[in-house]
Amino acid sequence: MAGISFMIIGVAAVMLAVGLPTGGIVFAVISQIFTGFGIGLAHSTTGANALQHANTGKEGEISASLQFTDSFSPGLSIGIGGAFIAISKTLQLGLLTGILLALSLQLLFVILSLAISFRIQQAKMTPDADFSARNNA
Repeated sequence: MAGISFMIIGVAAVMLAVGLPTGGIVFAVISQIFTGFGIGLAHSTTGANALQHANTGKEGEISASLQFTDSFSPGLSIGIGGAFIAISKTLQLGLLTGILLALSLQLLFVILSLAISFRIQQAKMTPDADFSARNNA
């Protein structure tokens, strides 16, 4: 949840950098710092949590699903964002409007991720897992 919160701050900062006439480089740098830090926190824990909850023998299926999601989601958001930019140019609403629509979509996706992240629970260690964790340390 912390990583996603940092990503929300980062996306909002890039919207300020693009949307405000004086937003400029300061908001752009801040946005990249927060978004990158948030992605680093969120991405690694997602895979670890998913594999903790996997039933024995289903780890490969979970890993394949994670890889598909890691590839499909950015492609989908880039495609829709590009369509927003093209539509705004076609309708003569301006490039800035299209970019802000694309960034608004990103913000919506990250906020939805935050809402969904409350469903993630830490896996309880079984006695066997606790025993092997202590012996491997």
